[in-house]
Amino acid sequence: MTVSIESLTTRQNLDELLNEVARSGEIVLTRGGQDVAKIVPLAAPVQKKRQFGSAKGLVTVPDDFNAPIDDFGEDR
Repeated sequence: MTVSIESLTTRQNLDELLNEVARSGEIVLTRGGQDVAKIVPLAAPVQKKRQFGSAKGLVTVPDDFNAPIDDFGEDR
């Protein structure tokens, strides 16, 4: 899609352009019939798929995990 800068008059036009970029991928802005800029969407962040058991061996629980805490008393 190509849009003339002269046709942009309001903030609403910018919102419409950004919505169009999200749908179509890119917009070329022109001034006086000459291409001057291109609006392209940012790449979506790649999320690594979680896999059950992938942290196996990374977390350890100490033997005294359930032992009472000495300095945690009722006198506070």
